[in-house]
Amino acid sequence: MSARRPQRIGQLVQETLSHALRETVSDPRLRDLIISRVDMSTDLKHAYIYYAETSDDLQVTKALKSAYPFLRRQLSGLKLRSVPELHFERDLDGEAADRVLSLLREWNEKDRPYEEAGALS
Repeated sequence: MSARRPQRIGQLVQETLSHALRETVSDPRLRDLIISRVDMSTDLKHAYIYYAETSDDLQVTKALKSAYPFLRRQLSGLKLRSVPELHFERDLDGEAADRVLSLLREWNEKDRPYEEAGALS
């Protein structure tokens, strides 16, 4: 197996789960969850999913346990020999988490009504 295959599969897993969390999962505890990276084992049987979030970590952990079967079913569409076991871990890499949060803040500021800016003038 190519050394790049786990990286490619990790990217597919990240894209698939990110899309599922954004578009399909209705649990409000997972709305702020951002998958920052996915590391696959060399045999592709385990996916280590690192996430950044802005809400209560305990509630997110409970929500991920609840959504676990659904998220695994979403990965069945990747046509892998076996659907990997999912291991969720909070991304403690401060730089990545800070970068994601700053991007979210910028995005939220762009969506604010221009009336606020006009009212200050």
